[in-house]
Amino acid sequence: MLLAGFVLMLDCAKGQDSAEPTFMKQELPGGGQFVPHPRNPKEIYYLSSIRTLRGGSNPQGQPGLYHSSDDGGTWHLLCVSFDFRALFVHPVSGKLYAIIHDRFLHEGQDGYLATGIIDRAITSTDGRKWSEIRGKRTDAASVSRIFQDPDHPARVCLEVWTVRTYVLQSVDDAYSDWKWIKQWDWDAAHPKEGK
Repeated sequence: MLLAGFVLMLDCAKGQDSAEPTFMKQELPGGGQFVPHPRNPKEIYYLSSIRTLRGGSNPQGQPGLYHSSDDGGTWHLLCVSFDFRALFVHPVSGKLYAIIHDRFLHEGQDGYLATGIIDRAITSTDGRKWSEIRGKRTDAASVSRIFQDPDHPARVCLEVWTVRTYVLQSVDDAYSDWKWIKQWDWDAAHPKEGK
């Protein structure tokens, strides 16, 4: 199922009047990953997926995106609206780019509803308000990696897979459209980027 012109925008922010709870490291849900800010060593993000809670060190903890500004001493929950798979903090802008696991309904080949799964790329400046960066012409590709664009350092590229792996390089800073480059052609033109 393709949703032409669909733009995902979601605000994860809590109400202004509610106090934001603080968590200690041991209270974070298990099975997640820490992502340091590339320009500020005291700033760290932690993301945990719903799928990683099985058998984790704290399965009661709320999965989502957490942030610490004191080198991991205390943590604040920024967003629980998505099933986060990966996070990239842009080294130039500090913007957050995430891969989320998105489940959707579509009509199956037999005419009945089926569940589909795709990994989408989203971006945020604060970890609370997010928008999708896929632009047009993304078809049904699933995002597997986000990295800094070596040709345009203020942008990111998306590594996606359909039948084969491609690198999507944005044509502009607004991510309005993409150049689809086969992985082996990208690697030949950018030998240092690699994985």
